[in-house]
Amino acid sequence: MDAERIHRDAVIVDAVSALPDEKYVESYKAGGVTCFAPTVAGETDTPAVALKEIGRWLHAIRSRKDLKLVQKASDVEAAKRDGQIGILFHFQGTGPFETDLNLVEVRISLNWDSGFSKSRTSV
Repeated sequence: MDAERIHRDAVIVDAVSALPDEKYVESYKAGGVTCFAPTVAGETDTPAVALKEIGRWLHAIRSRKDLKLVQKASDVEAAKRDGQIGILFHFQGTGPFETDLNLVEVRISLNWDSGFSKSRTSV
């Protein structure tokens, strides 16, 4: 089995995206990436910052046919099959929840609790 075919057929997920900007999508496509996970908020970010960043990415996804919002594993498979790049939102830390557990419920109700990663952190 040759390396190019293995790479072409593989599902490649960049779960710690260092290039969290729409302008890098072409580089990800050229590299054969199936899905990447831009950090939409970090430990020191507020809920408002998180929502603005999520909104920015949702706009990019809606305006480009080559991007797909990824919320479950089958979405990654569909992106691969359809020649799209999946976008999986994630937070680094609990800052966007502040100390309000209701914000965790909001995240879950919007299906952001994708099951790709489960962390044990206290809010």
